[in-house]
Parts: sequence; C-alpha cells; structure tokens
Amino acid sequence: MNKEEAFELGTVLKPDGFDGSILITLDTDSTEKYRKLSSVWLGAAAPEQEFRVLRIDVHKDFSATVWLEGITSEEAADKLRKQSVWLPLDFLPTPEGNMFYLHEVSGYEVVEEGKITGVVKGVMELPHQKLLEIDIDGKEVLLPLLPEFYLGIDREKRQIIVRIPDGLRDL
Repeated sequence: MNKEEAFELGTVLKPDGFDGSILITLDTDSTEKYRKLSSVWLGAAAPEQEFRVLRIDVHKDFSATVWLEGITSEEAADKLRKQSVWLPLDFLPTPEGNMFYLHEVSGYEVVEEGKITGVVKGVMELPHQKLLEIDIDGKEVLLPLLPEFYLGIDREKRQIIVRIPDGLRDL
C-alpha cells in the first residue's frame, strides 16, 4: 500500500509489556471503530509493512495496547517505536456536510465568489490552527481554516469554497 492509499491513524509510543505488545496513540475523534482492527500497516513516513492484529485494547485516553502477529518480545516491540500506524483510506467514513479530511483536499480547485481562483496544495497543521495552502497564480496564500473563511466543499467538482480576506493575498 502506498501513502496516497492510506491515512495515519497514530504512532507507536513504546513497548507495553514483555510480551511484545505496543502502546499506540490514536489520532481520532472517536475510538469505537478501531476496537476490532484485523491488521495495521507500520512505517516511518509511509506504510511499509502490514501486521495482523491479534488483539487490541483501546483506552479512554485515545491510546491502545496492541498485540501484533510476529512481535513476541519487548525487544521486537521496541524496534517499532515512533513508527506511524496506517490504515487504508477506505476505512474512513465519508464526511458529512461541509466536513472533510485534511488529506482529501489537495488538488481541489479554490472557488471564491463563484470563480475558480486557485488550487489547494495541501494543509499545514500548526499547533493552534490549520492553514489551507493555496496556489493563486504561482503565489502561495495561507488561509486559516476558520468558519469565516471556509464556506463549503463540493466533492463532485473537487472544489473548496472560501472567502479570502482583503490583504491576505499580499502577505
């Protein structure tokens, strides 16, 4: 599986015992869907190796203890430390209404006041906000993803509807 076909669910924090179990973070709003995983992919910057999940115990703090096939010692589990945990994109539910996943809008046209004005290059995640990276005539514009600037999404047309405040293009 390549990176374009996957999403990052979390990160391996550390071994969680002597039996090869690992503690992972779950970067999600709801852990319910992840209580019955049959397999996960691990890799630093992209999914590299698939592991069958033998057991998963999801905790209230958005972490989970996971037992993977073939990982049977603390030493083996320690080698997985800081690896990203990946799942296929089709595991994600389709967002409703104007909600979207950050990875899905790259390449979308940017529409402002009914006209196509640019293309989304990506989303920059900062500690306190997310910025839409937009290419407008070869110039990068960083638009905060706030309700007053983000107005909607049209998945069929692959467009994101925004209002860029006066002066932001000039920064």
